[in-house]
Amino acid sequence: MQDLEKDFLQKEYDTAWAMVRDIDNRRGSFAKYFSVIFTAIIGISGKIFIDAGTLNLYAAVSTTFLFSFGSLAGFIIMGILKSERRSNVRYRKKINLIREIFLKNSKDKNIKKYLQHKELGIKLFTAAKKDQPYGVGQTLRGLFRAINVQIAVFLISIIAIWILYLS
Repeated sequence: MQDLEKDFLQKEYDTAWAMVRDIDNRRGSFAKYFSVIFTAIIGISGKIFIDAGTLNLYAAVSTTFLFSFGSLAGFIIMGILKSERRSNVRYRKKINLIREIFLKNSKDKNIKKYLQHKELGIKLFTAAKKDQPYGVGQTLRGLFRAINVQIAVFLISIIAIWILYLS
């Protein structure tokens, strides 16, 4: 491998890791945004009910609109997070490919040992497909559960408000 090729691959590797870190940071930001949206909607809805003094048509329609908006925002954010995860997986596969190009043919026993640490995320691109990054990942599962609970609160609240209003 020529020095120019090594330099190019090193820059690609560094860029891919920078993108993975950026994606991970954005993931947390989106979760925070939705938590702020959720809290704001609950607070505004409480204010609507306090100002109305009773469950009237205005309060029912207003909170239904707010809770519907919150649910839609939750679904949109989950879609964005899934898209971010697909990008994350793509960059991790790129990292694994570059790692393999640099290290696969090494005769150094420490390098060979290093490449065996799958539990640390050290993977070769030609490894079995099940060993490559895929799917949603553990962190996102937790975020999706939290967002789904918040969406469920919105949707159950809409149903409860209308049952109470109509009864």
